[in-house]
Amino acid sequence: SDADPRYPRERGKNYKLFFYDYFAIKRKLFMSFYMRKRIGIELNDVAKIISNSIKNHLSCVPLGLHRFILRSLLRAYIGVRNSVVFLRNLKPDLLVVVNSYGHADIVHGAKILRIPIIELQHGFIYPYHLGYTYPDVEKNYIDIFPDYLFTFGELWNSATNFPIHEQNLIATGFPYFEEQREKYQNLDRKKRDILFISQNTIGRRLLRIAIQVALKAKNYNIIFKLHPKQYNDWKERFSDILCEMPLNIVIYGKDAPNIYRLFRTSRVQVGVFSTALYEGLGFGLKTIICMLPGWRFAKQLVSSKQASLAKNSKDILRLISIDDGKNNDVAKIFRPNAVNNMHFAIDEILEQRKKLRVRYDSCY
Repeated sequence: SDADPRYPRERGKNYKLFFYDYFAIKRKLFMSFYMRKRIGIELNDVAKIISNSIKNHLSCVPLGLHRFILRSLLRAYIGVRNSVVFLRNLKPDLLVVVNSYGHADIVHGAKILRIPIIELQHGFIYPYHLGYTYPDVEKNYIDIFPDYLFTFGELWNSATNFPIHEQNLIATGFPYFEEQREKYQNLDRKKRDILFISQNTIGRRLLRIAIQVALKAKNYNIIFKLHPKQYNDWKERFSDILCEMPLNIVIYGKDAPNIYRLFRTSRVQVGVFSTALYEGLGFGLKTIICMLPGWRFAKQLVSSKQASLAKNSKDILRLISIDDGKNNDVAKIFRPNAVNNMHFAIDEILEQRKKLRVRYDSCY
């Protein structure tokens, strides 16, 4: 960035900007072409084996997966070939991705070309997350997984069985979270505001609990913050519940205040397993995990005593009334000075790779 003297822009010049759209279109156009080639025939045989194996294990369920598997294999094959061409022309020193499992082809292409790959954590990582959990594989064996994962903080480095070595899990922090916390730091906390954080999967059941809390705790203001996936149809989906709402509860949707503002002004947050719960902890909120489906994804917060567990509205009311004065170890969730940490880690990785390249080249 311009603000960091170690990474200046050259006067009168801009960074080069490349778009991957051409290669994405090329992959679609080449699907039918490769289908008739030798590789297409070989992948078709592989797709049959996989499809028949699934069919044998699920004999009562006719899924018809053969064509889906074949197209997935072809997309992967063409995508990796395209990525290698793209990266070979671009010659980057480093590849940084967000959501590596959504960009598997370019990650695999970078591995082939020995380009170091960093993924920036973009959300909640838990033990059952299919993008990060590899329980029984050799470390650094997965071709579509990055070489390094920059996590929000140390807490996340033990979140699941990552397929890379522990030293390649680097707690750097979350720059956007830091910006938002600084932006709202001067706002006053409202001791009577209780923030419920909804999710699309459990929103209806959580709203019922929020209403029960509001009915019994009339001296509190209950804020029910909808998930963005609920914005468009929540009035229709919750129409039979809304008539039960007391005056001390408000539902915030698309036109709600920024959620980071709500974190700063609330005293307690209640949720199930949303990433937002961790950010609320970073704002110092007393946190209650409600035992609705999926709560075990956030079990780590309960076992580390950074959050309390509630079975029902009665438990929530009891926990709200307790002022334990506990300060959570926020630095373990979101390491401070994120941008500087990232710069330092990137410099270290590039220097290390430079030495390895010299050692590798000296063999020839």
